[in-house]
Amino acid sequence: MNIHPNKFIDEIIQNLIKNDAITLAKLLNLKNQKFNKLYFGDDSKEYLRDKFSNSSNRIYSWTEVISNYVLARNSLYNQDYINSFELMSKSFKSLIELIKEAKEENWQLPILFQMSVDLRLLAYTCDSRHRQDFETEQDKETNAESSNQDQYAEKTAESLMICFRNLCTDTRSESQVSKRWGMMHIINQLFKIYFKINKINLCNPLKRVIENSGMKDAFPISHQIVYKFYVGRQAMFENDYNTAADYFEFAFRNCPSKYIRNKKIILVYLIPVNMLRGYMPNQDLLLKYDLKPFAEIVNAVKQGNIQKFNNDMIEYEDFFIESGVYLFLEKLKMTTYRNLFKKLAKLLNTAQIPIEEFVNVLKFLDEDDMDNDICQCILSNLIFEGKIKGYISYKHNKLVVNKDFKAAFPRLTTINPNK
Repeated sequence: MNIHPNKFIDEIIQNLIKNDAITLAKLLNLKNQKFNKLYFGDDSKEYLRDKFSNSSNRIYSWTEVISNYVLARNSLYNQDYINSFELMSKSFKSLIELIKEAKEENWQLPILFQMSVDLRLLAYTCDSRHRQDFETEQDKETNAESSNQDQYAEKTAESLMICFRNLCTDTRSESQVSKRWGMMHIINQLFKIYFKINKINLCNPLKRVIENSGMKDAFPISHQIVYKFYVGRQAMFENDYNTAADYFEFAFRNCPSKYIRNKKIILVYLIPVNMLRGYMPNQDLLLKYDLKPFAEIVNAVKQGNIQKFNNDMIEYEDFFIESGVYLFLEKLKMTTYRNLFKKLAKLLNTAQIPIEEFVNVLKFLDEDDMDNDICQCILSNLIFEGKIKGYISYKHNKLVVNKDFKAAFPRLTTINPNK
């Protein structure tokens, strides 16, 4: 769609007059393909200045926001991402001040939400290009530069924190016009940045604000889904798998079915967490969301096939690392050992299993480095984790378990996964 820049400016002003923030957010969205060829020449810039100068004071107050936005879009058109980011930052900060000064109204929040997303994505682009430039330099100082490789994401986080503080201090407005309704969206943008730049600990004070706000369950459901997803990921990194599962399940359950990609992303984290808790996913679910790598791992764990588990982890290593779940899936190796040992114990039909039998089976399954000492360590860890009820008789080099194999190998769902 080719729209004349002056017509675009007219639409902005018309929607400002109507306080139509939803339409304005769509217009100002930098990713809106309808306007990807939009460029503002000198005549259009002059037209913008005249239109705002001749408007009411309320409309005129948006001059800095829109002027910097227009310049940012021009720089983006010219692929000058750094300059575009700086101008978008100015536009965003002007919007923060404008919203701060507006009393008893919050209609501008959808615009703030869109600009916060655009600024974050633009920051990622700038940082990515900065890293590429850095990597192509011949004489670079790694230690000096490496700490600066997320500088634009960090600048965005600073702007978002200013925004967040202004929103959460609006405690006197009536509930329906409170700017506090924007808190969770801004926190979600901060979460995304902190996870990307590996500063997850900075999420904690933001979480406390939401938990103590009295509004946690009242924010728009779309905001809650993103919030729960990231809080779930943090709980996952803290090995609090039960809490993580609760948050991921909320996010998956409430994410609309049409957003298949988003539901798949949630499952990528929910599946390993549930597997660590002893809950194996349904194969139909994995097929529906095209998650074959998980289907293979599930089969290996269930079968106690340590050879298949190791091979699948190698085959799908890139996918698991890119998804950020590789280390969590590695923990399932112990569950795979447990299931293998359970099968062997049943096969031998004895409560006193020679450790040598375990070693032989593991070597047969390509665990070439396996020996008696390593096997004893594996069994000791399984006993400590509660996955096997028994003890090792070092004198006789045997694993001694309850004659009732159900008691000796309790259901994984009954074991505390956080141990």
